[in-house]
Amino acid sequence: MRTLSWNVRGCNAPNKICLIKRCLDQVIPDIVFLQETNIKEEDFGVFARRFHSWKSSLVGAQSASGGLDALWRDSVVEVDVIRIDRWWQWLKIRSKQLHTSFFFINIYGPNNSNLKLQLWSELSDILRNDRENLFILGGDFNALLRPSYKIGSVGWNRHIHRDFNAFVMDSGLLEIPYRMGDFTGLIGGVVF
Repeated sequence: MRTLSWNVRGCNAPNKICLIKRCLDQVIPDIVFLQETNIKEEDFGVFARRFHSWKSSLVGAQSASGGLDALWRDSVVEVDVIRIDRWWQWLKIRSKQLHTSFFFINIYGPNNSNLKLQLWSELSDILRNDRENLFILGGDFNALLRPSYKIGSVGWNRHIHRDFNAFVMDSGLLEIPYRMGDFTGLIGGVVF
């Protein structure tokens, strides 16, 4: 099963929609997880029509930021939406070809430190209450496991780094490498 996780940093503009479609045509994923779509609930229909050949589960953006989407090829996978929240969507994914299933939590983490701690607490509760199933956590946590992952001029916050690492360790998550880039993926629970 081929997956793609991408912080699109907004996909309301026509040129961004074309870029996403081009990428999907080149990579040919079976399931796609988008973060920071910036799509509000009232605009779901317009976005869904642009990707009419895909099944979709959208989480609306709050004000001018946020938003999540999961897109999948119904011929390859079955997806059940277990729960959605402002910062994440919890999906059960079953491969029709491999006859296997796992849970994926698509995340777009908040920038506020207190909200980050709240998010990590919610995710920890989910993982702690289900030790029998495979979970993959992916998306944009807006936190880093290592300072070497930092890109740009935004300052490194050692307190957030410490708290995020504690969340990963306490939840029994393992970092899995991406094929295209140095970003954090988690499994194990899993983080990525």
